[in-house]
Amino acid sequence: MNEYLGHLPVHDPLYHYLKYDIQPQITGFSDRVKYRVFRLSGSNEVYMYEEKYSGSRVIGKFFHSDRLAPETASRRMEREFHNLEMMRGYGFSGWPHYIARPLGCNDFLHKLLVVEYCYGELLSDLIVRAIRNHDDGLL
Repeated sequence: MNEYLGHLPVHDPLYHYLKYDIQPQITGFSDRVKYRVFRLSGSNEVYMYEEKYSGSRVIGKFFHSDRLAPETASRRMEREFHNLEMMRGYGFSGWPHYIARPLGCNDFLHKLLVVEYCYGELLSDLIVRAIRNHDDGLL
């Protein structure tokens, strides 16, 4: 279950990044936006941001950590962004295999990667189900 954390304050730099850099890629620019924030289950670094009026959603993954050097976190963020782009370039951008579209990464905002929100079953859940049920046909 996702944990609702409230609305993203307008004065937060993340608000401006989502409004001016990310949102236009999804719904086009709108002057009137308000973001609801949800922490995804089991994670302190991954959040869902839902724009209140359009209903559009994005996932934000923060790579900054006390356990990682900033340069390492930055490399991991950039590598994941480029890997997502590469996989989509290989054709994983439509049914039946769809990889979320990377929308941006921002070194300044705690090494943030933003990807589109996708409805459906997570790959990790599918793998666990296939293992549990001894059903390699799912894969």
